[in-house]
Amino acid sequence: MRWALWYEASYRSLALQIWAGLSDAGFEVLLRDSGMAHLSRSQASTAPEISVVLPVYNEQQNLPVMWARLRPILSQLSSYEVIFVDDGSTDHSADIMDALHRENSSIKVITLSRNFGHQAALTAGLDYAGGRAVVMFCSR
Repeated sequence: MRWALWYEASYRSLALQIWAGLSDAGFEVLLRDSGMAHLSRSQASTAPEISVVLPVYNEQQNLPVMWARLRPILSQLSSYEVIFVDDGSTDHSADIMDALHRENSSIKVITLSRNFGHQAALTAGLDYAGGRAVVMFCSR
């Protein structure tokens, strides 16, 4: 499986850590600078340091591996949120995401009513993301 990792320039070092952790697990990860603008000072003061948006469609095998690689990297931050967007999975992905959410309140799960497609899932995650920077994972 290939993933594209989008990051804001000031988070390049974190993006590289995430890339290294996932690459070691056998994922192919492409890095892309998002060129996103910064939030206003008032927005930034209450926002998580980073939001990670992960669209999911039938990823039950990959979710535990991905979270095992992301957790130690994200735990180094003062605050973060992980937003899983279930794009109508028919396997046990939803059960796994719900279990992760119960274990960690920084994990959010958005469940779409059916498979709307990858771009719609990303958009739903971006609409919900509140971080000062957003890292988007795109499966290919």
